[in-house]
Amino acid sequence: MIRRAFFSNKVQASLPLVCNMMLVSKRDITFSQVAEALETYGFTADRQRGSHVQFVKDTYLVTVPKHGERDLAPGTVAAIVRQAEAAGINRAGFKKDIIAGGR
Repeated sequence: MIRRAFFSNKVQASLPLVCNMMLVSKRDITFSQVAEALETYGFTADRQRGSHVQFVKDTYLVTVPKHGERDLAPGTVAAIVRQAEAAGINRAGFKKDIIAGGR
């Protein structure tokens, strides 16, 4: 049986998102931070269709939405990290580089 803690919406909205034991606030990562981190790991911006930029390294592809400097959703950042991890990038190091980039 799974037990779930229930919080009021006000409390839940103020709680930080814990992503693999690393504290990240809900909306503080932008396209430029992710792009800078990907380029550090050898990815290059290959093409753009609409508001999505695709970064390529060898045969691996990572798609990142580019909506100006609007913050990326936490689930989107998690998907980008998973795609980069498939290319052999260390997950924890990549997250730290994303957070450190652009600040």
